[in-house]
Amino acid sequence: LLCGKGCLIYLNNFINNTKNINCHFIYDNNTFHSPTPITYTYNGKTFTNYLGNYYSDYNGTDSNEDGIGDTAYVMNWTLWNGTVCYAYDNYPLIKPVENYKIESETTPIINAKYINSLPYTINESGYYILNTSYKDWNINCGSSEITINADNVVLDGNGKILDGNHTDYGVYVNNHYGIYVNN
Repeated sequence: LLCGKGCLIYLNNFINNTKNINCHFIYDNNTFHSPTPITYTYNGKTFTNYLGNYYSDYNGTDSNEDGIGDTAYVMNWTLWNGTVCYAYDNYPLIKPVENYKIESETTPIINAKYINSLPYTINESGYYILNTSYKDWNINCGSSEITINADNVVLDGNGKILDGNHTDYGVYVNNHYGIYVNN
C-alpha cells in the first residue's frame, strides 16, 4: 500500500510483501488501527479494543491472548532525500483478519460503487467496494491495481485479495486526505 496523508488503514491482511506500507511524507498523519474500540470475538472469547492490521512478518507475542500483539508493528521507508521515516501499528493482529468476528451494527451503504475489474482508478469521493480478487498479476513498474486520486474515499476490500509477484502497489493513494481502507 502506497499511502497519502491522513489515511485510516485497519483490518487488512498484509501477507508476504517485501514492503507492506510506503509513504512519501515525513508527517503523513496516517492511522493504522480502528478510530474507536471495536467489539470482536477471537478464539471464542469476546474483547473490545482497537484493531490494527495483520502482517505476516510480525513476530510479536500476545500474552493476554486477545489476538492483538503486545508490541507495535514498525514500518519504515526512505524518502527521496534519504530521510528514513517510521510509522507504527500499535494494535497489530496476531492472525489474519478472518480469525476475528466483528460485532457491528449494520448500516446500509447508499450510492456505493463496485470495482468489478482491475486496474481501477478512483477519481471522486465516495464508498467503493472491491468486487473482484486479483492474484499473481504482472503489472508494469510504477503502476498499481487500484489508484486513489480523490479525497474522502472509503475502499472496502470486501474480503477480496490483491496478491501479486512484483514490487509495485496493490493500492496507491496519490497524495490525498481522508482515505479509509479496510478488508
